[in-house]
Amino acid sequence: MSNWKLYSEQPKIEKSEVSKLQIFLGYLLALLLVTLMRLSTWPENKHVDYVFFSQCIFLSILAGSAIMFYYIMFASTTDYYRESRIKIAEWQLYNVKNYSGNHLAIAGWSSLTPINNIALQMLKLEGEFPLAPKTPVRLNIEPDFDATRLQKIFIRLLEPLKASLSKYSDTSIVLWMREAAETAQDDLRDALNHHGLPFSDKITVLQECPGYDLLSDMIGESTPQWRYNRLIITVDLHKDDEKCMDNVNAFFICKEYPVNEKIRPVYLFQPMTEDVDLTESVTTFLCAEQTAPPKTLWYTGLSKAEKYPLFSALGEHRAAQNRLDLEVSLGARSAGYRWLALAIASDAVRYAQGPQLVAVSEKHKPEFTVLAQKLPDPVSEPDLGDYLPPVFYSLIAALLALVSAAAIWSMFVTPLEWGWSIFICLLTLVGSITTGVYLTQQASDKAWADVR
Repeated sequence: MSNWKLYSEQPKIEKSEVSKLQIFLGYLLALLLVTLMRLSTWPENKHVDYVFFSQCIFLSILAGSAIMFYYIMFASTTDYYRESRIKIAEWQLYNVKNYSGNHLAIAGWSSLTPINNIALQMLKLEGEFPLAPKTPVRLNIEPDFDATRLQKIFIRLLEPLKASLSKYSDTSIVLWMREAAETAQDDLRDALNHHGLPFSDKITVLQECPGYDLLSDMIGESTPQWRYNRLIITVDLHKDDEKCMDNVNAFFICKEYPVNEKIRPVYLFQPMTEDVDLTESVTTFLCAEQTAPPKTLWYTGLSKAEKYPLFSALGEHRAAQNRLDLEVSLGARSAGYRWLALAIASDAVRYAQGPQLVAVSEKHKPEFTVLAQKLPDPVSEPDLGDYLPPVFYSLIAALLALVSAAAIWSMFVTPLEWGWSIFICLLTLVGSITTGVYLTQQASDKAWADVR
C-alpha cells in the first residue's frame, strides 16, 4: 500500500441507541417466560407468595439483561462498521502525516550560476530578473596556471560550506556531473584538500542525474543512524547547448543539526516521488501538513498535462499562489535544474519567505518536496471513540446467560450432572463469543473494503 494513500472523508454518524420501548419489551418478554416456567414448577398445594414473585422478578432481570445484550451485540454491528470506516480513514491520515513528517536538515548549501542571488531576483525582492533567452547561461570561470576550470568551480562551490563540513569528518559525498570528465573526482579531491576537508576517499559518482528519490533513500537510511551526513554535489555544465543555464549545486545534509548553531538549517521533508495522478497526489501531499501551506511553487520539467492539474489542486487548497517556472527565467530544461530549484527554494526559506514547494518532472514522473525553517508540532493520534465491537457485548451476554441459566436450573429444575452442566456452559460461551467475533470481523472487513 502506498505511503501517500489517503482515504476519502467518511460521513459522521450518530450512535444507535436502544430505545426505552425496546428495553421494556425485552424485560417484559423475560418476565413472561420466567413466570410461565415458575408456574409450571410451582408446587400444587403451595400458595403463591412473595417467594414466587421475588424469584420471578430477580430471574427476569437476569434473563432480560442477557436478552438485551444479545440484541445489542447484533445491533452494534452496524455502528461498529460505520465507526470503523471513520477510524480507518483517520488513522490512515495520521500515518500519512507521520510518514510525510520524516525529514533531514539542509545544514548548508551553495549554488553557482551565471546570475548571483537568483532567488532574490525571481522573488522580486532585489533587482529586475531577466527572462530567457536574455539570461546569461555560462559560468564565467576560466582555468589558470594554479587550477583547472573544474577545480576552481569546486573550490568556489565549497567555500561557503567548509566551516560546517570541517566539523563532520564522517561525511560522504555523492557527485553527479554532466558528461563527467575522467579527472572530475581528482578535481573534487583537490578542492576538498584545498579547504582542508578529509573526505577525498568517500566520493560516490552517479552516472545519471539523481531525482528526489535519492532524498527519500537518504531519509530512510538515516532513520537507524545516530549521525548521518551527506554532501550532494551536482555539476550541470553545458559545452555547446546555448539554451540551458550552467548550474553547480552543493547540499550538506544532516539527520540532526546542533541547536546552538548560529545559522539555522532548512528542513527538507519527505518527498513524494511516486508516479501517481497529480490531482490526487497534490491533495494528499498538502493534507499531510508537513508544515504551514507553502507560499511559493518552484517548478521545472512539468508538461501541460502535469502543470495545470497541479495549479488547480494548489488553488483549491489556497497554497503556493506565487508560482515560478525556472525554464521561463533560466532557459530550456536541464537535468540539474531540479537541484538548482532546491537551492533557490532553500534561499527563499532563509530570506523569510515562508515554506516553499518544489515540483519537478523527468520522463513524466512528477516529484515534490517541501522546505521550511521549522518543524511542525507532533501529530496527535486519532481519538479511539466509544464504539465497542460486537464481541465485547457477546462476552457480557454469555456471562449473563450462564448466570441466568444456573439460577433458573437451581430453583426450578433438578440439578444437572456435572458433565451436562460443563457442556452447556461451554456451548453458551463458545457460541456467544464465536458469534461476536464473527460479527466483529465481518463488520471490520466490510469497512476496509468500502473505505478502499
